[in-house]
Amino acid sequence: PMVDSWFLMGSPGPVISILAAYLLFVLKIGPKIMENRPAFQLKKTIVLYNASQVLFSIWLASL
Repeated sequence: PMVDSWFLMGSPGPVISILAAYLLFVLKIGPKIMENRPAFQLKKTIVLYNASQVLFSIWLASL
């Protein structure tokens, strides 16, 4: 087919490998690394991000 030359589209192997690596990190490695660390304080960052999303949405809707 036409998409065989596209990146990661030749076979399911690369996509399955990426998915497996992601799940391994999220479910096993990440929690092990973070078990003795304090949680990140992201309130100000999240408020700034949300405000920028609102402003961008208002600008986009006004076009």
